[in-house]
Amino acid sequence: MKKRKRIGREEELAYERTLLSEERTMLSYFRTALTSLLFGIAVMNFFRNQTSYFFGVLFILIGIVFFIIGSVRYQKEKLKIKREKSR
Repeated sequence: MKKRKRIGREEELAYERTLLSEERTMLSYFRTALTSLLFGIAVMNFFRNQTSYFFGVLFILIGIVFFIIGSVRYQKEKLKIKREKSR
């Protein structure tokens, strides 16, 4: 059975800072996604032609992609950080 190394206060604070940093990064992805979604909806509503509809849908899709990338990235980094802590 492998014995877990006890971490000190400095390491614990570094762990918490890293987690908070990852959360801020995730929130910036979500903020970008929401901005893109809202911009796409605004373009579709204010300008009622074929080109505006295309760009509106494009911005909405970009927002969805940013949301997915931010979520996946956050989960991967969170698991990586937890594995590093448990070593």
